[in-house]
Amino acid sequence: DVERARREDFDPDASAEEGGPWIRVLGTKTHDESGVKMSAPAELVEVLAPRWRELDPGRPLVQPWPHASSALTRLCERLGVPPVTANVCRHTFFTWGVAANGYCPELVEIGRWKSPAMLLKVYAHAMPTRHAEVVRKLETLAKRPRRG
Repeated sequence: DVERARREDFDPDASAEEGGPWIRVLGTKTHDESGVKMSAPAELVEVLAPRWRELDPGRPLVQPWPHASSALTRLCERLGVPPVTANVCRHTFFTWGVAANGYCPELVEIGRWKSPAMLLKVYAHAMPTRHAEVVRKLETLAKRPRRG
């Protein structure tokens, strides 16, 4: 998603009144062009800010990385770690997000899904135990015999 970002999709110098440094996540997987503006972690700001300061408007924020998944897989092989793809990184992000926060509309927005159904379908396994208990109670209630 970052590969399509332009200079205008990042501001490492945003003031505290503006919410501090931010980045716009464009949602290439869902073909959503509007993106979501979110707080940029300090580590990301540290890496991207020097390039951002050199860029003209409209220029790509990062250099293209052709065949990211295959390049990532080869890098993992060289490092001797299990192979990882770009999609695995996305899946890990949302799994950790659900594990930390349960279902929340912010994750749906960041993932650029049209509805919460995909988040719930794919990442429900990561919901905290307290959420799982609520779901079990609702399931029991739904399966109870009804009158009339």
